[in-house]
This record gives sequence, structure tokens and C-alpha cells, in this order.
Amino acid sequence: QDPTTEQLPTVMIFNSKYQVIPEANDSARHFPSVGGTRSRSNKLMVGFLASGMFIVCWQALNSNSWGTIFTTKVMVPVNYFPVYTNEVDAMGIDEYADVASEMMDDISKILPVLSASFDEQPVHTLTYLNHTEAYEMFTSSTRKSHYFPLVSGFDAQVNQFYCGPAALQATLNSLRPLLGERVPLDPLYQPYRYFTQYDIFMSECVKSNVLSLDDHGTLLDIGIDPIMTAPMGMTLNMGGQILSCTLGSQWNVQVKHVDPRKISLDEVRQNIYAALGDETSRVLVGYSRSGVGQKGTGHFSPIAAYHESSDSFLIMDVAKYKYPPVWVSSTLLYNAMATVDGCGIWDWPNGQLRLSEKLKRPKTRQEWIEAYRILNCQPQYRGFIVVSLNSIDK
Repeated sequence: QDPTTEQLPTVMIFNSKYQVIPEANDSARHFPSVGGTRSRSNKLMVGFLASGMFIVCWQALNSNSWGTIFTTKVMVPVNYFPVYTNEVDAMGIDEYADVASEMMDDISKILPVLSASFDEQPVHTLTYLNHTEAYEMFTSSTRKSHYFPLVSGFDAQVNQFYCGPAALQATLNSLRPLLGERVPLDPLYQPYRYFTQYDIFMSECVKSNVLSLDDHGTLLDIGIDPIMTAPMGMTLNMGGQILSCTLGSQWNVQVKHVDPRKISLDEVRQNIYAALGDETSRVLVGYSRSGVGQKGTGHFSPIAAYHESSDSFLIMDVAKYKYPPVWVSSTLLYNAMATVDGCGIWDWPNGQLRLSEKLKRPKTRQEWIEAYRILNCQPQYRGFIVVSLNSIDK
């Protein structure tokens, strides 16, 4: 959409302490390009339209008055998504996955201060499952039955883009006793049935409605593997569609975006808690790593248990090479899910076919802007997916 023609809401200007600056209602409708200055007001303007709110930071030339919260990154009003101010084409291939994800995740770092629905965030401690305290929490938990089937089919994500497929794989493998011949016979494991992070893309339903994964697997496949092609990774809705395709009509797949204006912490807690009490249900979450105090950006993993006295959920992190399973308070997890994926909505399954070879693996700011425009990227809240067997089939 063209920001010069769309009617924009009132602009709210924030200083480095996130205080609203009154009577600052200039908009970005006359902002002609990314970066640079506007001669008519001699100010640098950056912004992002998400959930009806246009967030803007500006500064006078040669002044750092408003630059503090956007020192390395900015939000720009071009299709309303974040990009870096600097180019990344000199970056090594091993850093590409984190950078590509982080470029789409900037808005989540300031969203919590913008919503009155967010709970106050006291200091929360993450309790990893390589400490005695974490095991004590596990043994005292009354909702942990999902842990054991999840562990039986729980593999590390095969590369740094594949957290979504790995979370789906773990979820589906944990349901193997209920799925019968819906579980594929992968050549690696035949005659035993087992989902891999590639098998989940092989059905005609997934190829037609989500992505067609013909080449996949290594960092050399950036720009070839659809998960490793702009916009990089997988969205919550894509995960829900893959589960629906794979599980069939006997199963109910609910995708819940955690918009803090529409769903409360109590509702999210109760939804996940209820699912953990049903041995035929499963829960996986899409959240911001930085939102729970970890290094990284958007991430997917299944939930295995709930600890009542600490009000914490056990996240089975599919990046096993990076973090062990971890107990995260429900408040912290809620706030981490109530963040925005900058390209949470795009034209899949066919949008990537419109990208040039260069734009399939964008490196510069302008290349990312063009790729997002072609893909019609739109922001969307992260959240969680609940899978359950329909009551009539239990």
C-alpha cells in the first residue's frame, strides 16, 4: 500500500524514555524515501504501522535528540516493516539467519511499552532444565504428561531457519500412536514411521496451500529452500495450515494470535493449561526470544508442562544446540508472544515465485524493502497453536 495515499492514524512521538511528546501530529505521508531527510521539515522520520498505531521517531539534522531507541535500527513507513539502517552484504553466511530474522523483529522490542494491556514486567528468572531446581519443578508439576511423548520425537532444528519445522516435527511425532499411517515412512527410518523436518512439507495439501519444498537443508540453500528464502522462516498461520493438512479432519487446529487488546494473560494461561491436561492435545508457541530474555528473535517451540506454584510453562527449545528446555513464567511468555512478526502475513504459497534471484536472499536494506513489497508483507502478532483430537473421535 502507498503511505502517501492511505489515511494514517494520529502519530505518537516517543523520546528515549518512551514518553509521549504532546502535540506531535505530523505524519509520514510526505516521506518520499527510506532514510535521508525531508526538505520540507528538515527531519529524519521513521515509523511502523502495526495494529492501528503508527509509531514514529524523528530528529533534527545533526542532532541525536530522538535517536537513542533506534541507534542501530529504524522503522520505516514503506509497507510498514522494519529494516536495518546499515547494509548487511558484507556479513558472513553463518550470521545471515539471525540477521534476516532480526530485521523482521525490531518492532517487538518497543511494542510492550505501547500497550496498556501489558502486565507490569517484574524481574523474571529463566530456569533451565540443566539445573536441580528445574527438575524439582518438573517432578512437582501436575501437568507434565506432554513431556514424555514430545521427548520421543524431539530433534534439534536442522539449521537456524528451521525452528518452525522442528517444532511441528516434535508435535507430530509426539502424536504418532494416534496417527497411524498418516506418519510417513522416511527412507532413513523405514520400516519405522517417523516425521522429519522435511517430511512435513511433502503432502500435496502442504505443497498446494503452504510451500513446495523441493530443495532444502543446508545454509548453501539460502534462496532455494522456501524456508530459507525471503521473508525467511515460517509464520504462525503457516504452521497451523501444515498441521491441518497433516492431521486431517479428525483433528482441531486452533491458531491464536496474542493481540493484547483482544486476549488477556489469564485467557492465554487457561488455554495452554487446559490443553496440557488433555493427553490428545499439544501446544506450540511462536514468541520473541528477546521477550523472554534470551538471545535471538522470533522462535517456535512446543510446550511440555506447567508448574503451578511458579506459574511457569516448560518450553522444549528446538534449538537444542543453543538452549536447553526452560521454565518461563506465564507473564513473560505472554509478553513474548504478544509481539509482532514484521512479515507475519504474506502471499504464500506463490509470493516467492515473484522474487528475482537476488531478492530471494536479500542483503541490503533496499533489497529487503523490495522483497517485502513484492511479497506483500504485513505485520501480525505472534501467539500459539493448540492441536486437539475432536471429541467425537476420542
